[in-house]
Amino acid sequence: SKVESLQQNVIESVQTNSKNLQESVDQSLQSKVESLQLSLEQSVQTNSKNLQEQVDQSLQSKVESLQEAVIESVQTSAKNLQEQVDQSLQSKVESLQLSLEQSVQTSAKNIQEQVDQSLQSKVESLQQNVIESVQTNSKNLQESVDQSLQSKVES
Repeated sequence: SKVESLQQNVIESVQTNSKNLQESVDQSLQSKVESLQLSLEQSVQTNSKNLQEQVDQSLQSKVESLQEAVIESVQTSAKNLQEQVDQSLQSKVESLQLSLEQSVQTSAKNIQEQVDQSLQSKVESLQQNVIESVQTNSKNLQESVDQSLQSKVES
């Protein structure tokens, strides 16, 4: 009878310890998953914000630079036009008006090409950063879960 009672106590103790171990593992895993999910969300938000800031700065710089170039080109062409008008005939005026239009069109085309290239480069770079961040966080989550399980099993 005492043996049976002792056996019953041992069985209940093992069951209780197993239940406590499972609950502890579950809580630890839940905490790790939530922490790394939050870290991943923050990383994606930060990368998105950085992308927007870099694109905004790049666009602003390109627009200002090419606006200045267009203004200088127009001013130079206008000055040249006036000098040649004073010295020449109406055909000279028409020729330089065409030159001015072509210069403005070329500047507009150049600004569009530079903005497109800058945006493409920034987007590709930040997409790569987001992918690497997600991969790193996934790897860290797996390692943390593996270590937690290993530690619980050993203990």
